[in-house]
Amino acid sequence: MNESVVAEQPFPALSFLLRHAKAFPVAAAAIVLALLLWLALRTGWIELAVLAPIVAVAAHFLVRVALDVASLVAETLMPR
Repeated sequence: MNESVVAEQPFPALSFLLRHAKAFPVAAAAIVLALLLWLALRTGWIELAVLAPIVAVAAHFLVRVALDVASLVAETLMPR
C-alpha cells in the first residue's frame, strides 16, 4: 500500500463511519425491523411483529449514540 495514503488517513474506519453517519442508524433500524418481521412470520409469534417497530427504534437510537461516541473519539484523535 502506498505510504502517503496511509499517512493522510490514520483512522480509515472512523472516517468511514463519520462519512456515512446518517445512513447507519436508518440501515440498522431497517435490518432489525425486517429480521424481526421475518422471524414473526416464520415462527408464528405475533408478539414479535408487535415488538419489531419498538426494537427497530431502539436500535436506531443505539446506533446513533454509538456514532456520537465515535465522532467524539474522532475529534480527539484526528487532527483537523
